[in-house]
Amino acid sequence: MRNKAFRTALMSMLIVSAPFISRAEDLGNYGPAWTIAEPDAIESIKNKIRRLERDGTLKKRQEEYKNKSIAGIKNPPPLPGITTSTFYRSRRFDPTYVYPEDVRDETGKILVRAGTKINPLDYQPLGKRLIFIDGRDRSQVAYAKKIVESNIQDKIILTAGSFIDLTKELKRHVYFDQRGVLTQHFKIKSVPTMITQTGNILMIEEGIRS
Repeated sequence: MRNKAFRTALMSMLIVSAPFISRAEDLGNYGPAWTIAEPDAIESIKNKIRRLERDGTLKKRQEEYKNKSIAGIKNPPPLPGITTSTFYRSRRFDPTYVYPEDVRDETGKILVRAGTKINPLDYQPLGKRLIFIDGRDRSQVAYAKKIVESNIQDKIILTAGSFIDLTKELKRHVYFDQRGVLTQHFKIKSVPTMITQTGNILMIEEGIRS
């Protein structure tokens, strides 16, 4: 019905405008006329690149970009808001997730009801220690190195410093907390911090136990 009404309206417009279209006339030229000349944008860009290549500017910029990219990978900016622990403290972290609303499949069938609690540790134990450190602080590096020597599964995660350099130094994979995803999730504000599993909760220890 809606398409039929649209076609009817369109035909009415064409019929109404038909007299004006049939009377279209050539009114001639008024004033001088020039040919419209527009520069070829692509050719202009090519010419600019050729000039940059000739004077060495393009190569210089490419090198600067490459060096900046490599430096950014080797030395990511420190995560904001993370300080050095000045005393030891521990706290418990319950990773249980409570579904705020029903989870349904494509047919509308409820898979998980709102209010359902799920603890991922009941299905997948942590099985390792997570050690968060500032890779620029040699005392924290020594602390982490001593801990992980007893368990190859333990993970060192940096909040600052070069994970590439430390990977080479420690001869094991060192990670960086990209965008602060883990530190934000576990509410870590200072390092060194170690996370271990105790039962179905996590124990978060900030600072070095004396």
